[in-house]
Amino acid sequence: SASGGVPRARVGVLFSGGLDSMVLAAMAHEHLPAAEPIDLINVAFGPDASQAPDRLTGLNGFDELCTVHPSRRWRFVQVDVTLAELQRRRSHLQALLAPAGTVMDFNIGAALWFGARARGRLLLTSQGQVESSVCRYADGQHHSALFARAASSNSACPRLGPSQARHSGPSAEERLHARLLLDGTRIQLEVTWPRPRASGATASEVEVYESGACVLLLGMGADEQMAGYGRHRTIFRKEGWAGLAGELQGERERLWLRNLGRDDRVVSDHGREPRHPYLDEQVVGLLSATPLHLVCDLRQQQGIGDKLILRRVARALGLTHSASLQKRAIQFGTRIANKNVCGAAVLDDSVDLAEVVHPSASSVSMRASLSKKHRAQWGSTRAAPQAYALACDETKV
Repeated sequence: SASGGVPRARVGVLFSGGLDSMVLAAMAHEHLPAAEPIDLINVAFGPDASQAPDRLTGLNGFDELCTVHPSRRWRFVQVDVTLAELQRRRSHLQALLAPAGTVMDFNIGAALWFGARARGRLLLTSQGQVESSVCRYADGQHHSALFARAASSNSACPRLGPSQARHSGPSAEERLHARLLLDGTRIQLEVTWPRPRASGATASEVEVYESGACVLLLGMGADEQMAGYGRHRTIFRKEGWAGLAGELQGERERLWLRNLGRDDRVVSDHGREPRHPYLDEQVVGLLSATPLHLVCDLRQQQGIGDKLILRRVARALGLTHSASLQKRAIQFGTRIANKNVCGAAVLDDSVDLAEVVHPSASSVSMRASLSKKHRAQWGSTRAAPQAYALACDETKV
């Protein structure tokens, strides 16, 4: 089927244009036949959604993908969300999120829910003729193999200038190796899609579009396993390699409990299947077994040492500019969150959403008790996993 007269994609990527989502998009390109479109779904909140950090990096990433892989039909879905719509959806979102009930849970859950709905303005690249093709989903082995190849290199990732970044890509040998890694067990679907032009892609915008993708690729797990968060640098500075290794192990163990149920409920609400390539069992096993200094090296500066192995994977896939981007949390990149509000604060019925959203979307003042200055009264969003498990059991989630 189609939306607004545009044939639908079968696969979408929740897309900020950051390192994690760019690697997923490039891997999706390697998986799918050349005639398959891929929807890049980008969410932003507030009256100036076009200026949200994730919108700007998303457009840059869209441009880079179109440059590196010009024959692919990339489609950039601009999902803009107003405060009024967020308030209308509040009760439904909170019901899906329960027992996760903090401000941070709501911010992340809302960004995922509107992203999974995937309804917005569509930016297109090229046009063409309809042809039949086969959609191939390879097994998980290629993920582990590509990470292993990146880990085997002890050299630092090269930094390229703007002109090199625009035209550089993987060598013919690297492309052939990547394709060989992707050759595994497959599930085939008969689809039709216009064959894109090989070059000279042009952009056009469709005002109303809702993605028909059945599968949505999500980047969860990359930061927790490869030291992508600022707190990892703090721990490394205080406790060294042993402390960092212990923290990453703890985050792997609690990720399923704290985040994945919440995320699965909000994405599945739209009838889409969330997939987490970074949490593939073989990828998790490989990252756990790889020496930590090859996974990350926090002695190096941000944008280089954090998620070091993933940056090498990005360059192996032909990505340059996005391979050196720094981490930005989804709630801040989409501009739903007010950075002065404590994310661990409980979002109960007494709290007006206008108090906790980004200031650009609301003129309502935040009450003092929601401030980060009162963080101690709310505790940590990562604390008490046993209590959270009990809450999950009581609500049968």
